[in-house]
Amino acid sequence: MTHRALQISAQLTAALSENIREGRLVPPLPPGPRDGLAALSCWQHAGRPVERTASELMGSEAGSERCFYCGAGCAESHPAAQHRSDTFIGWSDVAFPASGYVCAGCVRATDESDRSRRPRMFSWLITRHDAIAMHKGQLDQIATWCLAPPAPPFAIVAAVGGQKHLIFRAPVNHSREVITVQFELERVTYRPPELAARLDLCKRLAAASGKPALVERPTPQFASRLGKYWADFEPLLIWSHVWSEPLSRLAAWLCPKQEICSNEYPSDITIPAADAIAGRVVRRRRVAAQARGPDGPGLFNPD
Repeated sequence: MTHRALQISAQLTAALSENIREGRLVPPLPPGPRDGLAALSCWQHAGRPVERTASELMGSEAGSERCFYCGAGCAESHPAAQHRSDTFIGWSDVAFPASGYVCAGCVRATDESDRSRRPRMFSWLITRHDAIAMHKGQLDQIATWCLAPPAPPFAIVAAVGGQKHLIFRAPVNHSREVITVQFELERVTYRPPELAARLDLCKRLAAASGKPALVERPTPQFASRLGKYWADFEPLLIWSHVWSEPLSRLAAWLCPKQEICSNEYPSDITIPAADAIAGRVVRRRRVAAQARGPDGPGLFNPD
């Protein structure tokens, strides 16, 4: 970049930051994979607080220490030894293992005092103003979070197993154009239209074969069930190329049960009348044989 281009860029950034400070403008979100970073840079230049982890959204605090779990700045109010178990082994998972303190947000995020409401057992939508928890039976609401989140900053945590603390790992999104979800131990980054298309594909497949089939490589049995449900094999061809992608794993988890999917996407295969009649005749004879009725041995004769 030339010296003149650098000058123009600096002038634009300064003007933009002044507008943000005065409340005349929110950070722009230009298209591209670095949307979140662009917004983050604008907030920083404007002097606004910038949260980087979900724990900071739940309760940031000023201080010279670093949080044991998320690495954010914190005070000396909460000793780490009081907020981790004696059998703690996840030293490689925390951001600042050398720290002796935990931030206020991570205190809330790792609280195990109420055994019926342990944070790790739920999925979360976290903003500066609220932290909403949903259990695994509320996948439709969690999918709504992922497809149409609130205004940034926000963080989304999708808990599959409920065995690990995930909130302190979750990144904060500063854009609704490109979103990163903490999906169990992996981060899945996507644009909402991409997730919507992938979720739609999963629903079509689950309608024919059930949701469990989406978690493994496509099999001949899977293809056979799809062939009996859909006239077009295009969904299977697409899925065979994308089933192992992180976005596909997230979409498969968000996908509803087979009954719901089949109601939304009914089969497009019609059985010819002759085949239907033949099927009824075969079923009638099988039942009759078992009951020793008409067309079966004995014709109601117990002998």
